[in-house]
Amino acid sequence: MDILEVKVPPSSSGERLDRFLISHIEELTRDLNLSSFKGLSRSFIKRAIEKGIISLPGKPKVKPSYRLRGTETIQLNLTELEKELSGELDLKPVKLDLEILFEDPWILVVNKPKGLISHPASGTDDRPTLLNGVLHYLLERGINSRPLLVHRLDRDTTGCLMIAKDLRAYNLLKGEFKTYSRIYLFGCEGYLKGRKIRVEAPIWTSRENPLLREVTPGGKEAITEVYPLIRRSLKRRDLTIGLAKLRTGRTHQIRVHLSSIGCPIAGDKQYGSKLSLDGYMLHAWFLSFKHPITEERVTVEAPLPVVFREILKEEEEKTLRKKVYELLKSESD
Repeated sequence: MDILEVKVPPSSSGERLDRFLISHIEELTRDLNLSSFKGLSRSFIKRAIEKGIISLPGKPKVKPSYRLRGTETIQLNLTELEKELSGELDLKPVKLDLEILFEDPWILVVNKPKGLISHPASGTDDRPTLLNGVLHYLLERGINSRPLLVHRLDRDTTGCLMIAKDLRAYNLLKGEFKTYSRIYLFGCEGYLKGRKIRVEAPIWTSRENPLLREVTPGGKEAITEVYPLIRRSLKRRDLTIGLAKLRTGRTHQIRVHLSSIGCPIAGDKQYGSKLSLDGYMLHAWFLSFKHPITEERVTVEAPLPVVFREILKEEEEKTLRKKVYELLKSESD
């Protein structure tokens, strides 16, 4: 029986047990080889607590409404939680027009478009997700296995998204994912100064809105390296275009970090942007990694989306690419 123990931070003192889990379960389980726990409904969490699948040591009959003290350790029976979850989330194949950037017998890298959710989640509507499309793509080619996301992109973030074709590949990829180079192209409001900005600020779920994240002293370590390269004006507002390199992989990390220094991603109204755009300016441009099976270096590029193609001049794109290659070379040396 696999048990995950989670220490409740002091900042969550007074919060209901069920609400704490709804807000944080994705962060707590994202590094484990499990089905998606994102967006679980309150009724599912309540049922898991009532069945003892989620419990507090010494409190065998804890209620979902239990008020946390900020000192407890919560135990999650992962085996039973997976069984309970498998009845809620059933991945179905859906034909989508996928742009495949890289493929071999073990891995897919797809160019995720704006507006497409990465994976199904309990409590959401029935719109197809990228993972539904990948399952259809594999089945159409005689590959009868369940694809697994190695990482995630937010709904309106575009670009490179890595998918494992089976569980063995997933375990190998996930185990080394922190060593992979993930370089994002962004446009943010305001003018960022300096050649390199290192934003090192812990991130946790927002107390005001559990769907958002915020910088908070009690959060998880989060580090983003920011390289401002181009200054422009967009709809009469100052705009910086640059590159962001993830050193950690927290939910909404680049969006939260840039907002925290007063320069939100352009068009990202959830984190303070005043610009009205069709989506926001954040693109997972390059993904570079050492293949866990062939041991070859693989570098994948996602074509620029319209929002960047319309604003960047040819020389500016060359400047950005030159910096990308410098960053990738420094990582491989």
